[in-house]
Amino acid sequence: EKKSKSPLVNFQLMSNKTILSANIILVITFLSMFTVFQTVPVLVRSPQPFGFGESVVTTANIQLPFMIVFLLFAPSSGFIVSKLGNIKPTIIGSIVSALGFSSLFLFHSNEIIVAANLAIIAGGLSLMQVGGFDIVLQSTPRKFSGISLGMTVLFNLVGGSVEPAVAGIYMQTNQVLIEGVGSYPSPDSYNLIFLTIAIASLIPIAL
Repeated sequence: EKKSKSPLVNFQLMSNKTILSANIILVITFLSMFTVFQTVPVLVRSPQPFGFGESVVTTANIQLPFMIVFLLFAPSSGFIVSKLGNIKPTIIGSIVSALGFSSLFLFHSNEIIVAANLAIIAGGLSLMQVGGFDIVLQSTPRKFSGISLGMTVLFNLVGGSVEPAVAGIYMQTNQVLIEGVGSYPSPDSYNLIFLTIAIASLIPIAL
């Protein structure tokens, strides 16, 4: 009876902390990603001096470097993880994304700076995502892999839902009124959003 329970007991004692840490990293990855998707278009489309006052096409161009880097890094991240393991790339990705979000908080005054910061962030997030999923897979016994990955995806969806809502609260509670035009998020709202993500991006480094 003890032998039959030992694999599950070992899994619970040795792997749960690792899987929990990886899941938190992935939650923060999706949380950060979807916050960027929501906040940057509002920043670009808002009229000056509260935004860039640019068109939809410019909004797409600013976010294009993020998409290109993520598209290129996602497959190559798998190759990097297969060569270096899953811990080092995840740590590197966490540091890179934290630097990118910190830079985005400090410098988001024009389109070029925002686009460059998004490219840095995309490289870090892609490494975190691939490394985090690989940690979950490697730390889970094969017979529990379906349950473990299902929970991981669920947590990711939660992360992708919570922080955009928080960003929306920041933007809604920090409004400026332009007579004859309407109300728009103030610069303070973007500072709060980017500061929140920058602080959250430090957690994966600690984990």
